[in-house]
Amino acid sequence: MGETPLDQGIRAARLGNFEEALRQYERAIASGGDLALAARGHRAWLFRTLGQYDCALEDYRLLMEAQPQHEEPLVRYAETLLQLGRADESLRALAPILHANPLNPLATDLLIRHQEYRGLRPAAEVCLPSADTLHARPPLNRILGILEQDPTSYPGSSCRELGVWLHALVRLTRPRTVVEIGTLFGQSTLYLAQALEENGSGHLCSFDLFEHTSYRSPVPGVTGAMIDIVRGHLEAAGLAHRATLHAGDSSSTLIRQFPDAIASFDMVLIDGDHHIDGCLKDWQAVAARLAPNGLVLLHDTNPERSGWLGPRHLIENLRRHAAEDYVALDLPTPDGFGIGIIQKVGTGCAGTWKVSLREQLAEWFHDRRLRGRRT
Repeated sequence: MGETPLDQGIRAARLGNFEEALRQYERAIASGGDLALAARGHRAWLFRTLGQYDCALEDYRLLMEAQPQHEEPLVRYAETLLQLGRADESLRALAPILHANPLNPLATDLLIRHQEYRGLRPAAEVCLPSADTLHARPPLNRILGILEQDPTSYPGSSCRELGVWLHALVRLTRPRTVVEIGTLFGQSTLYLAQALEENGSGHLCSFDLFEHTSYRSPVPGVTGAMIDIVRGHLEAAGLAHRATLHAGDSSSTLIRQFPDAIASFDMVLIDGDHHIDGCLKDWQAVAARLAPNGLVLLHDTNPERSGWLGPRHLIENLRRHAAEDYVALDLPTPDGFGIGIIQKVGTGCAGTWKVSLREQLAEWFHDRRLRGRRT
Protein backbone atom coordinates (compact mmCIF):
# COMPACT_ATOMS: atom_id res chain seq x y z
CA MET A 1 0.00 0.00 0.00
CA GLY A 2 2.67 2.50 -1.10
CA GLU A 3 1.75 6.17 -1.00
CA THR A 4 0.85 7.66 -4.38
CA PRO A 5 1.19 11.32 -5.43
CA LEU A 6 -2.57 11.56 -4.88
CA ASP A 7 -2.17 10.36 -1.28
CA GLN A 8 0.56 12.94 -0.73
CA GLY A 9 -1.56 15.65 -2.31
CA ILE A 10 -4.58 14.88 -0.14
CA ARG A 11 -2.46 14.94 3.00
CA ALA A 12 -0.79 18.22 2.02
CA ALA A 13 -4.17 19.82 1.27
CA ARG A 14 -5.58 18.69 4.61
CA LEU A 15 -2.60 20.27 6.38
CA GLY A 16 -3.05 23.56 4.53
CA ASN A 17 0.05 23.14 2.33
CA PHE A 18 -1.84 23.95 -0.85
CA GLU A 19 1.12 24.58 -3.16
CA GLU A 20 2.55 21.15 -2.36
CA ALA A 21 -0.91 19.62 -2.82
CA LEU A 22 -1.20 21.14 -6.29
CA ARG A 23 2.26 19.81 -7.23
CA GLN A 24 1.33 16.30 -6.13
CA TYR A 25 -2.03 16.43 -7.91
CA GLU A 26 -0.21 17.47 -11.10
CA ARG A 27 2.11 14.46 -10.74
CA ALA A 28 -0.87 12.16 -10.29
CA ILE A 29 -2.65 13.66 -13.33
CA ALA A 30 0.47 13.16 -15.46
CA SER A 31 0.48 9.45 -14.56
CA GLY A 32 -2.84 8.91 -16.35
CA GLY A 33 -5.57 6.36 -15.68
CA ASP A 34 -8.00 6.31 -12.76
CA LEU A 35 -5.44 7.99 -10.51
CA ALA A 36 -5.38 11.00 -12.83
CA LEU A 37 -9.17 11.29 -12.80
CA ALA A 38 -9.30 11.14 -9.01
CA ALA A 39 -6.51 13.71 -8.73
CA ARG A 40 -8.27 16.07 -11.11
CA GLY A 41 -11.41 15.93 -8.99
CA HIS A 42 -9.45 16.74 -5.83
CA ARG A 43 -7.56 19.50 -7.62
CA ALA A 44 -10.80 21.10 -8.83
CA TRP A 45 -12.09 21.14 -5.26
CA LEU A 46 -8.84 22.73 -4.04
CA PHE A 47 -8.96 25.35 -6.81
CA ARG A 48 -12.41 26.33 -5.56
CA THR A 49 -11.13 26.58 -2.00
CA LEU A 50 -8.37 28.91 -3.22
CA GLY A 51 -10.78 31.02 -5.27
CA GLN A 52 -9.24 29.92 -8.60
CA TYR A 53 -12.61 29.27 -10.17
CA ASP A 54 -11.56 29.33 -13.81
CA CYS A 55 -9.05 26.55 -13.13
CA ALA A 56 -11.71 24.58 -11.25
CA LEU A 57 -14.16 24.95 -14.14
CA GLU A 58 -11.56 23.65 -16.59
CA ASP A 59 -10.86 20.58 -14.43
CA TYR A 60 -14.56 19.84 -14.08
CA ARG A 61 -15.03 20.27 -17.84
CA LEU A 62 -12.26 17.74 -18.53
CA LEU A 63 -13.79 15.31 -16.04
CA MET A 64 -17.16 15.67 -17.75
CA GLU A 65 -15.57 14.79 -21.08
CA ALA A 66 -13.66 11.82 -19.64
CA GLN A 67 -16.62 10.43 -17.65
CA PRO A 68 -19.86 11.58 -19.29
CA GLN A 69 -21.78 8.90 -17.36
CA HIS A 70 -20.87 10.49 -14.00
CA GLU A 71 -23.16 13.27 -12.80
CA GLU A 72 -21.09 14.79 -9.98
CA PRO A 73 -18.54 16.70 -12.14
CA LEU A 74 -21.39 18.42 -13.99
CA VAL A 75 -23.12 19.36 -10.72
CA ARG A 76 -19.85 20.73 -9.34
CA TYR A 77 -19.34 22.65 -12.57
CA ALA A 78 -22.78 24.23 -12.19
CA GLU A 79 -22.14 24.89 -8.50
CA THR A 80 -18.91 26.73 -9.31
CA LEU A 81 -20.70 28.88 -11.87
CA LEU A 82 -23.22 29.87 -9.19
CA GLN A 83 -20.37 30.81 -6.84
CA LEU A 84 -19.15 33.15 -9.57
CA GLY A 85 -22.60 34.74 -9.81
CA ARG A 86 -23.22 33.24 -13.26
CA ALA A 87 -26.60 31.88 -12.21
CA ASP A 88 -28.16 31.56 -15.69
CA GLU A 89 -25.22 29.52 -16.99
CA SER A 90 -25.33 27.40 -13.85
CA LEU A 91 -29.02 26.59 -14.33
CA ARG A 92 -28.50 25.66 -17.97
CA ALA A 93 -25.70 23.29 -16.94
CA LEU A 94 -27.82 21.80 -14.14
CA ALA A 95 -30.99 21.23 -16.20
CA PRO A 96 -29.87 18.04 -18.04
CA ILE A 97 -29.08 16.27 -14.76
CA LEU A 98 -32.39 17.21 -13.17
CA HIS A 99 -34.18 16.04 -16.32
CA ALA A 100 -32.34 12.69 -16.35
CA ASN A 101 -32.32 12.13 -12.58
CA PRO A 102 -34.67 14.43 -10.63
CA LEU A 103 -33.67 12.74 -7.36
CA ASN A 104 -29.95 13.39 -7.64
CA PRO A 105 -29.25 14.78 -4.12
CA LEU A 106 -26.40 17.09 -5.19
CA ALA A 107 -28.42 18.52 -8.06
CA THR A 108 -31.59 19.04 -6.02
CA ASP A 109 -29.58 20.73 -3.27
CA LEU A 110 -28.05 23.07 -5.83
CA LEU A 111 -31.50 23.84 -7.23
CA ILE A 112 -32.64 24.90 -3.74
CA ARG A 113 -29.61 27.18 -3.53
CA HIS A 114 -30.61 28.69 -6.86
CA GLN A 115 -34.07 29.41 -5.48
CA GLU A 116 -32.56 31.06 -2.42
CA TYR A 117 -30.14 33.02 -4.63
CA ARG A 118 -33.06 34.44 -6.60
CA GLY A 119 -35.15 35.11 -3.49
CA LEU A 120 -37.73 32.46 -4.39
CA ARG A 121 -37.10 30.34 -1.30
CA PRO A 122 -36.38 32.38 1.82
CA ALA A 123 -34.52 30.56 4.56
CA ALA A 124 -36.74 29.48 7.42
CA GLU A 125 -36.48 31.76 10.41
CA VAL A 126 -35.78 30.34 13.85
CA CYS A 127 -38.12 31.77 16.50
CA LEU A 128 -36.23 32.76 19.62
CA PRO A 129 -37.25 34.96 22.55
CA SER A 130 -36.42 38.58 21.81
CA ALA A 131 -34.66 38.86 25.17
CA ASP A 132 -32.21 36.07 24.31
CA THR A 133 -28.91 37.95 24.47
CA LEU A 134 -26.92 34.84 23.56
CA HIS A 135 -28.44 34.57 20.08
CA ALA A 136 -25.66 35.20 17.57
CA ARG A 137 -26.70 37.76 14.99
CA PRO A 138 -24.50 37.92 11.88
CA PRO A 139 -21.85 39.00 11.66
CA LEU A 140 -20.39 38.33 15.08
CA ASN A 141 -17.55 40.71 14.29
CA ARG A 142 -16.27 42.63 11.28
CA ILE A 143 -13.57 40.10 10.35
CA LEU A 144 -15.94 37.14 10.48
CA GLY A 145 -18.30 39.17 8.30
CA ILE A 146 -15.56 39.46 5.67
CA LEU A 147 -14.60 35.79 5.86
CA GLU A 148 -18.21 34.60 5.77
CA GLN A 149 -18.73 36.47 2.49
CA ASP A 150 -15.51 35.15 0.95
CA PRO A 151 -16.09 32.00 -1.15
CA THR A 152 -12.47 30.88 -0.67
CA SER A 153 -13.14 30.41 3.06
CA TYR A 154 -15.35 27.39 2.37
CA PRO A 155 -15.20 24.39 1.99
CA GLY A 156 -11.76 24.66 3.60
CA SER A 157 -13.26 26.06 6.79
CA SER A 158 -16.29 24.94 8.78
CA CYS A 159 -19.63 26.17 7.53
CA ARG A 160 -21.00 29.37 9.03
CA GLU A 161 -23.88 27.63 10.82
CA LEU A 162 -21.43 25.42 12.70
CA GLY A 163 -19.34 28.45 13.65
CA VAL A 164 -22.37 30.22 15.10
CA TRP A 165 -23.20 27.03 17.02
CA LEU A 166 -19.66 26.89 18.45
CA HIS A 167 -19.97 30.51 19.51
CA ALA A 168 -23.30 29.86 21.24
CA LEU A 169 -21.97 26.76 23.02
CA VAL A 170 -19.03 28.71 24.48
CA ARG A 171 -21.35 31.50 25.55
CA LEU A 172 -23.66 29.04 27.31
CA THR A 173 -21.05 26.85 29.03
CA ARG A 174 -18.53 29.65 29.80
CA PRO A 175 -15.34 27.53 29.67
CA ARG A 176 -12.10 28.83 31.15
CA THR A 177 -9.72 26.98 28.82
CA VAL A 178 -10.67 26.08 25.26
CA VAL A 179 -8.38 24.02 23.01
CA GLU A 180 -8.62 23.94 19.22
CA ILE A 181 -6.81 21.26 17.21
CA GLY A 182 -6.75 22.22 13.53
CA THR A 183 -6.90 25.92 12.73
CA LEU A 184 -6.46 26.38 8.95
CA PHE A 185 -7.55 29.98 8.13
CA GLY A 186 -8.66 30.66 11.71
CA GLN A 187 -12.38 30.98 11.09
CA SER A 188 -13.49 28.65 13.90
CA THR A 189 -10.75 30.28 16.00
CA LEU A 190 -12.53 33.60 15.59
CA TYR A 191 -15.92 32.16 16.55
CA LEU A 192 -14.46 30.64 19.72
CA ALA A 193 -12.38 33.70 20.66
CA GLN A 194 -15.32 36.05 20.05
CA ALA A 195 -17.47 34.02 22.45
CA LEU A 196 -14.75 34.09 25.12
CA GLU A 197 -14.46 37.86 24.70
CA GLU A 198 -18.21 38.27 25.16
CA ASN A 199 -18.02 36.04 28.23
CA GLY A 200 -15.36 38.35 29.62
CA SER A 201 -13.06 35.48 30.58
CA GLY A 202 -11.34 32.39 29.23
CA HIS A 203 -8.50 31.65 26.82
CA LEU A 204 -8.15 29.68 23.59
CA CYS A 205 -5.08 27.54 22.79
CA SER A 206 -4.97 26.66 19.08
CA PHE A 207 -2.72 23.94 17.63
CA ASP A 208 -1.88 23.48 13.95
CA LEU A 209 1.12 22.71 11.73
CA PHE A 210 0.64 26.16 10.16
CA GLU A 211 2.49 25.06 7.03
CA HIS A 212 3.11 27.36 4.09
CA THR A 213 0.06 28.03 1.95
CA SER A 214 -0.95 29.99 -1.13
CA TYR A 215 -4.16 31.15 0.59
CA ARG A 216 -4.76 34.92 0.35
CA SER A 217 -6.82 36.45 3.11
CA PRO A 218 -9.65 38.79 2.03
CA VAL A 219 -9.04 40.84 5.20
CA PRO A 220 -7.14 44.02 4.25
CA GLY A 221 -3.55 44.09 5.49
CA VAL A 222 -3.43 40.42 6.49
CA THR A 223 -0.73 38.52 4.58
CA GLY A 224 2.15 36.12 5.14
CA ALA A 225 2.50 32.54 6.31
CA MET A 226 -0.54 30.73 7.65
CA ILE A 227 0.24 31.44 11.29
CA ASP A 228 0.66 35.13 10.42
CA ILE A 229 -2.69 35.13 8.61
CA VAL A 230 -4.52 33.57 11.57
CA ARG A 231 -2.77 35.94 13.97
CA GLY A 232 -3.66 38.83 11.67
CA HIS A 233 -7.32 37.83 11.67
CA LEU A 234 -7.34 37.75 15.48
CA GLU A 235 -5.58 41.11 15.74
CA ALA A 236 -7.91 42.75 13.20
CA ALA A 237 -10.89 41.48 15.20
CA GLY A 238 -9.42 42.74 18.48
CA LEU A 239 -9.22 39.18 19.84
CA ALA A 240 -5.48 38.44 19.87
CA HIS A 241 -5.41 38.55 23.68
CA ARG A 242 -7.94 35.73 23.83
CA ALA A 243 -5.91 33.15 21.84
CA THR A 244 -2.43 31.63 21.72
CA LEU A 245 -1.27 29.87 18.54
CA HIS A 246 0.99 26.81 18.84
CA ALA A 247 2.75 25.56 15.69
CA GLY A 248 3.64 21.88 15.35
CA ASP A 249 2.18 18.39 15.42
CA SER A 250 -0.97 18.75 17.52
CA SER A 251 -0.73 15.83 19.94
CA SER A 252 2.98 16.09 20.72
CA THR A 253 2.96 19.90 20.85
CA LEU A 254 -0.04 19.88 23.18
CA ILE A 255 1.73 17.48 25.53
CA ARG A 256 4.83 19.70 25.55
CA GLN A 257 2.79 22.81 26.27
CA PHE A 258 0.78 21.06 29.00
CA PRO A 259 3.22 18.48 30.42
CA ASP A 260 1.16 17.85 33.57
CA ALA A 261 -1.78 15.58 32.84
CA ILE A 262 -4.23 17.43 35.05
CA ALA A 263 -7.88 18.28 34.51
CA SER A 264 -7.52 21.71 32.88
CA PHE A 265 -9.41 21.72 29.56
CA ASP A 266 -13.07 22.67 29.72
CA MET A 267 -13.79 22.47 25.98
CA VAL A 268 -11.85 21.04 23.04
CA LEU A 269 -12.52 21.17 19.31
CA ILE A 270 -10.73 18.36 17.44
CA ASP A 271 -10.58 19.17 13.72
CA GLY A 272 -7.02 18.24 12.79
CA ASP A 273 -5.62 14.96 11.47
CA HIS A 274 -8.71 12.92 10.62
CA HIS A 275 -6.95 9.60 10.00
CA ILE A 276 -7.77 6.93 12.57
CA ASP A 277 -4.30 7.00 14.11
CA GLY A 278 -4.01 10.80 14.12
CA CYS A 279 -7.47 11.29 15.62
CA LEU A 280 -6.73 8.74 18.35
CA LYS A 281 -3.44 10.45 19.26
CA ASP A 282 -5.19 13.80 19.58
CA TRP A 283 -7.87 12.23 21.76
CA GLN A 284 -5.31 10.56 24.05
CA ALA A 285 -3.50 13.87 24.55
CA VAL A 286 -6.76 15.71 25.25
CA ALA A 287 -8.55 13.12 27.40
CA ALA A 288 -5.78 13.05 29.98
CA ARG A 289 -6.26 16.80 30.46
CA LEU A 290 -10.04 17.09 30.23
CA ALA A 291 -11.84 18.59 33.22
CA PRO A 292 -14.83 16.85 34.85
CA ASN A 293 -17.93 17.44 32.68
CA GLY A 294 -15.58 18.82 30.00
CA LEU A 295 -16.71 18.77 26.37
CA VAL A 296 -14.88 17.53 23.27
CA LEU A 297 -16.32 18.55 19.90
CA LEU A 298 -15.32 16.28 17.05
CA HIS A 299 -15.73 17.56 13.50
CA ASP A 300 -16.29 15.42 10.37
CA THR A 301 -18.02 12.43 11.95
CA ASN A 302 -19.84 11.44 8.74
CA PRO A 303 -17.33 9.41 6.68
CA GLU A 304 -19.50 9.38 3.56
CA ARG A 305 -19.42 13.18 3.37
CA SER A 306 -16.08 14.08 4.93
CA GLY A 307 -14.08 11.17 3.54
CA TRP A 308 -12.43 10.42 6.91
CA LEU A 309 -12.90 7.47 9.26
CA GLY A 310 -10.97 8.78 12.29
CA PRO A 311 -13.74 10.77 14.04
CA ARG A 312 -16.27 7.98 13.51
CA HIS A 313 -13.76 5.42 14.82
CA LEU A 314 -13.21 7.49 17.96
CA ILE A 315 -16.90 7.85 18.79
CA GLU A 316 -17.62 4.16 18.24
CA ASN A 317 -14.66 3.06 20.38
CA LEU A 318 -15.63 5.40 23.21
CA ARG A 319 -19.08 3.85 23.20
CA ARG A 320 -17.51 0.40 23.18
CA HIS A 321 -14.66 0.86 25.65
CA ALA A 322 -15.53 3.85 27.85
CA ALA A 323 -19.32 4.19 28.00
CA GLU A 324 -19.22 4.67 31.78
CA ASP A 325 -16.82 7.60 31.49
CA TYR A 326 -18.04 9.45 28.40
CA VAL A 327 -21.32 10.29 26.72
CA ALA A 328 -20.82 10.50 22.95
CA LEU A 329 -23.43 12.04 20.66
CA ASP A 330 -23.32 12.43 16.90
CA LEU A 331 -25.24 15.33 15.36
CA PRO A 332 -25.84 16.31 11.72
CA THR A 333 -24.63 19.64 10.36
CA PRO A 334 -26.07 21.65 7.46
CA ASP A 335 -23.14 20.74 5.20
CA GLY A 336 -23.46 17.04 6.03
CA PHE A 337 -20.01 16.62 7.59
CA GLY A 338 -21.34 15.97 11.10
CA ILE A 339 -20.24 17.02 14.58
CA GLY A 340 -19.68 14.79 17.59
CA ILE A 341 -20.16 15.92 21.20
CA ILE A 342 -18.30 13.98 23.88
CA GLN A 343 -18.77 14.81 27.57
CA LYS A 344 -16.66 13.43 30.39
CA VAL A 345 -19.00 12.07 33.08
CA GLY A 346 -16.70 9.65 34.93
CA THR A 347 -13.04 9.47 35.89
CA GLY A 348 -12.17 9.24 32.21
CA CYS A 349 -9.57 7.33 30.22
CA ALA A 350 -7.19 8.37 27.49
CA GLY A 351 -8.28 5.58 25.16
CA THR A 352 -6.08 2.55 25.63
CA TRP A 353 -7.27 0.67 22.56
CA LYS A 354 -4.97 0.29 19.56
CA VAL A 355 -5.63 0.73 15.87
CA SER A 356 -5.91 -2.77 14.43
CA LEU A 357 -4.70 -3.91 11.03
CA ARG A 358 -8.32 -4.56 10.10
CA GLU A 359 -9.20 -0.92 10.85
CA GLN A 360 -6.21 0.32 8.87
CA LEU A 361 -7.30 -1.75 5.87
CA ALA A 362 -10.88 -0.53 6.23
CA GLU A 363 -9.66 3.05 6.18
CA TRP A 364 -7.51 2.39 3.09
CA PHE A 365 -10.37 0.81 1.12
CA HIS A 366 -12.84 3.49 2.28
CA ASP A 367 -10.50 6.21 1.03
CA ARG A 368 -10.21 4.64 -2.42
CA ARG A 369 -13.93 3.99 -2.71
CA LEU A 370 -14.73 7.64 -2.01
CA ARG A 371 -12.11 8.85 -4.49
CA GLY A 372 -13.76 6.85 -7.22
CA ARG A 373 -17.12 8.47 -6.39
CA ARG A 374 -15.68 12.01 -6.30
CA THR A 375 -14.43 11.83 -9.85
